[in-house]
This record gives sequence, structure tokens and C-alpha cells, in this order.
Amino acid sequence: KPFIFIIRKRGIRKSANLLHFWRRYWKGRLMTEITVYVGKMDKGPKKQEHEAGRRLLAAGLMDRFGVTLRKEDLAVAEKGKPYLKGREDLHFNISHSGNFVLCALGECPLGVDIERHKDLHFLRTGRRFLSEEEWKQWEKSEDPRKYFFDRWVIREAYLKWKGTGIDRDLRSLSFDGQGRLFHVADGYSAAVWTEESFFLRLRFLF
Repeated sequence: KPFIFIIRKRGIRKSANLLHFWRRYWKGRLMTEITVYVGKMDKGPKKQEHEAGRRLLAAGLMDRFGVTLRKEDLAVAEKGKPYLKGREDLHFNISHSGNFVLCALGECPLGVDIERHKDLHFLRTGRRFLSEEEWKQWEKSEDPRKYFFDRWVIREAYLKWKGTGIDRDLRSLSFDGQGRLFHVADGYSAAVWTEESFFLRLRFLF
């Protein structure tokens, strides 16, 4: 399973040095690193959400790679996945829900998703995308709402990594690559997905 290393605003340099030591030599193998930047935002129109994501992306690119984001650097692939023009070595993905916005950064394609545990018709919605085995687990779960949204963000992160959008039956989705859930706040589920084992660093910017 990938590691998670959490960094708040204080003590960033010492923490980052320790992070890179662990990252380079885990069982003699170099692991790829994914950094997920976590920001807060006020509820508002979609345009405001997109702007919060862009600001977080700009902060993350400067923090991790020393790259300045320009408006003309952003482009969108055929099926809607955003990317940086001329930078095949840098990849990002953004998600927002409730009061949080996430931006995942790495050197390989990736996907990230966050969802607030809102009210849904779980019986009807769950039947549309949970596999038979997951449905049985949902029925036995001590926290059905959390279980439901954990499964949801895993699928979203996976499909965003693939860049295909929802183009298949989610109940029979076959997963390749590597991914995991991580904690942002109570009442939320979040997941990230990429092609191989990775070291996950969470960077809270509030």
C-alpha cells in the first residue's frame, strides 16, 4: 500500500527532507510521489469553484516544481481532462466538494476525487454502481453512508486517471493501476489513483 505523509504549514522543510529520504529508498525501489494539496473554499457558483482549483494548482506547481502557472498553459483533452500544454512530465487533477478543493500533482497521469457525504437515495443509487459483492458489504456496513461514498470516490478517481469519463457500467468496473482512500475531514471521502505504487503526501494549505 502507498504511504501517506501529512504536512501542515509548520515545519515544512524538515518534514519534506524526511519525506524524500523515505520516498527514494523503500525496499530498494524508487517510488513515484503524488502530492495532494488541500484547500478550503466558500460555497458559490461553479466559476468560483474552478477559480479556487486554479489557484490551488498554481500554488502547488510553485511549491513542488518551482513552475509558474500561466492561463495559456492550461488545455483540455478530448474527453474533458485538463492538462498542461508542453509539459508531459507534469500531471495534475482537481476535485471539489462542499467546502474543500483538492489538487493532485505528480510526474505521471493521475486522478483525484472528493465527495461530501450528502443525502442520497442509497438503495436506488447504490444499485446503479455497486457490484454485487460491494452491495453485500454495504448492507453489512456499520456506516453505510461512508462506505457508499468511499466506493464512489474510488471509481471517480480511477476514471479521472484514465481520462475517459463515465463511459461504462460502473458495477462491473475492472480496476488496474494503484489507488487509495485518504482522510481530509469528517463527513467527506477522498481518493487518488495512478498507474503504479506511490508515496502520497497531503499538503493542507489552510
